[in-house]
Amino acid sequence: MRLLFITSNQLGDAILSTGVLAHYLCEYPGADVTVVCGKVPAPLFRAMPGIAEIIPVEKQKYATHWLEAFGHLFGRRWDLMVDLRLVALMKLLPAKRRVFGKEASRTKHRLEDFADLLDTPGHVPSPTIWLDREVVEKARTLIPDGGPVIGVGPVTGPLRKIWRPERYAAVLGALIAYSGIAPGARIAVFGAPNERERAEDVIKLLSSDHVIDLVGATDPLEAAAALGRCSLYLGADSGLMHLAAAMDIPTVGLFGEDGVPQVYRPWGAKTAYVHRRNPDLVADDKPSAMDSISVDEVLKVCETLLQRVGSSESDVAGPA
Repeated sequence: MRLLFITSNQLGDAILSTGVLAHYLCEYPGADVTVVCGKVPAPLFRAMPGIAEIIPVEKQKYATHWLEAFGHLFGRRWDLMVDLRLVALMKLLPAKRRVFGKEASRTKHRLEDFADLLDTPGHVPSPTIWLDREVVEKARTLIPDGGPVIGVGPVTGPLRKIWRPERYAAVLGALIAYSGIAPGARIAVFGAPNERERAEDVIKLLSSDHVIDLVGATDPLEAAAALGRCSLYLGADSGLMHLAAAMDIPTVGLFGEDGVPQVYRPWGAKTAYVHRRNPDLVADDKPSAMDSISVDEVLKVCETLLQRVGSSESDVAGPA
């Protein structure tokens, strides 16, 4: 059984799509799988059962990256092709069965769109991250044993999605204080290599005795394994947020005017989010709606989430 799975160039969307792939792996156990995705999320699939090949694509002008991928795949036959990107060129590949994704509905969560695609009403295909022994052992070296750890991902692409460094530092400081809900916890700071400068703005405000600096130190699969060793994750609306939620740790996401939490909120029983939108503040040279998210509000959401996870209560969401 040969399965071709075509998913997103973006880390967050690729993470969300893993539930679809996991569904078909259950339907076709033992399948040989080829994955086509962006270069950034490509490592997510390397420990997956049955993986035969990962074809990373990097976006190019005039979508020529898809032409290159097609050339690599040409001449093969597939028992099942799942194309979540709706790449017209890929329809020319021979396949016994084809499944095509659809654009996000913008009115419900992306994973609920996938449930519609799979025709599994009442069952949403939650993201799945496949780890192997090697990456689990590396995570132990990145975050050694020694008490609770709070993960934080304060940086993402658009400036309007970034909460102020001093506010992250204030929330984290309150959480790990003697009187906080995670006294003495270490803080693992996650981020991509190109996010180093902005991440440093948060790191320098934290006590060095508590910081584990992982910015630029992991690929997405290694980050997933490291996140699995955390007791809480707090961060921007980003792929890291979805990765933390997929690892089933308590996850709090912060959304600004660019955020669409009804579609891209962190998914799972252990998640929460805070959202602010101000349609008058959409230009890069104007204040961000993120500035209206207070330290006290985020601290309360974090504390409530940790308390609720301990008591298995229903979902928590910050005020919109």
